[in-house]
Amino acid sequence: MIKRYMALSALCVFLSPASFANTLITDENISKYEKLFPRLQALPKRAENSEFVLQNHCDWSRHYKELSVQEHNPAYQQEIEKLVRESGFTPEEFIELSTKITWPILEMTQPMLQLSRQSLAFLNEAERKEMLKHLDSADNYSKVISSCLTDADKAALNTYKARILQQLSGAMGKF
Repeated sequence: MIKRYMALSALCVFLSPASFANTLITDENISKYEKLFPRLQALPKRAENSEFVLQNHCDWSRHYKELSVQEHNPAYQQEIEKLVRESGFTPEEFIELSTKITWPILEMTQPMLQLSRQSLAFLNEAERKEMLKHLDSADNYSKVISSCLTDADKAALNTYKARILQQLSGAMGKF
């Protein structure tokens, strides 16, 4: 009986919100993100920048600076930063959180990406080059995020997976 209680106590400690203390993926931050996301979607659309590249490191302040340099529309970036700050995030926290919570979707799309790679042989050269560029970008994005996920991030993502997928799938339907 005591062994069961100790095991249950250890499990509760492991699953408690305090165990996620060193991750931004918390109930509170997901709630703030859920409130912020529609405001970001309401911004006037700008030309997509398909050249955004995450470098292979886990320094989120540096990621923010690197992505900022890649943004072609400084006014758009300033508006995003304003909304992010009003929501209680720093731009660096927002980059980290919004990037890491895409992990469940990335995991689900891996088989599709592998199948797409296999189908490259059936495309003409121009289409193949374009598709390969997108696949390589997706692979890089996945590798960077995967390498930056801490054990606390993974535990939190597992805890909030259904909620995150619901939020992201709802957003995908609006594009």
